[in-house]
Amino acid sequence: GVSRPTVYAYFDTREALVSAALGRVGTQVAERVTVTARRRARTAGEFAVEALVAVRREFRAEPALQPIMGMGGAWDATDALSAEALAVARPIIAPIVGYDPRLAPHLDEVVETIVRWLLSLLMFDSSRTASEPALRGYLARVVVPVIESMAAAED
Repeated sequence: GVSRPTVYAYFDTREALVSAALGRVGTQVAERVTVTARRRARTAGEFAVEALVAVRREFRAEPALQPIMGMGGAWDATDALSAEALAVARPIIAPIVGYDPRLAPHLDEVVETIVRWLLSLLMFDSSRTASEPALRGYLARVVVPVIESMAAAED
């Protein structure tokens, strides 16, 4: 309901407008994911599983995030592993250290690993990941041992 000149008075380019909108949605999603994962998890591995389940749910439910899932254009999946993207993901995953402080020296690697898993979950579905209960079971078998081994590397 606003004119183009009004929009461009606040944003220099269309990309700046889209970036601001995605940033706002991203912040809201991050808050919901963190609350959900913290509420359900008792261990670092469970936190990783619950964060992945919650993020996938949010990406599927939030229309503004559809381009990131490859449904809306020229988004490059490598952008998800850029320094900026990992910096956005870090605060979402950082509470994992509260479950197991041995992960602190590996936090950046944990964040990148979880983002890589998320990309896979967003792009590919199978019977092992189609429903949330199936996804949760699959991630418990696959993700939890990796997170535990990262923590154990400090022992």
